[in-house]
Amino acid sequence: LPVVPGEVVRGPAWSLEVSVPRCWNPDESPERGADGALLDADALPGPLSVRAPRRGDRVHVPKVGTRKLHDVLIDRKVPREDRAALPVLMAGEIAVWVPGVVRSSAARVVDGTRRVLEARLVRDDKVALPLVKPCGSLPPRVACTKRDPFE
Repeated sequence: LPVVPGEVVRGPAWSLEVSVPRCWNPDESPERGADGALLDADALPGPLSVRAPRRGDRVHVPKVGTRKLHDVLIDRKVPREDRAALPVLMAGEIAVWVPGVVRSSAARVVDGTRRVLEARLVRDDKVALPLVKPCGSLPPRVACTKRDPFE
C-alpha cells in the first residue's frame, strides 16, 4: 500500500501514520521507541509504501551490515505465525523500518539532516481494521532554515 505523508494506512491489526515533512531540530532526539521512527525526508531512496515481509527482503542493520529480514525476525524471536502480519515500511525497494523489530540505516537522521518524516505505528490487537489505500507522493520540498519552526 502506498503511504502518503499526513494520512493513515490501516492494516489488519495496526494503523501507520507518517507525518508531512518538517524541518529537523538538531536538539531533538531522533529516537522514537519501538513503535516510532524518524526518517530523513531528503535521503529516502524512493516513495514510501507498507507491506508484509516477503521472501528475500533484506535490511541494513546499523553497525552490523545487510541481513535477511527473515534472519532478523528469527533473532528477535518473532513467532513464525506473527511474521506475516508485521508491517514493513519500504522506501522504494529498501526496507527502512519494521516496527518493534528493526530500524534500517537507510534514511537515518544524521548531522546533515534538514527535513524529517515521523512514522508512528498504533497496534490494535482487538479489532481488525479495514485496509485503506491512499495514493500520491511526498509533497514538494519545503525550504528550511534553522530558525523557521522554532521562533
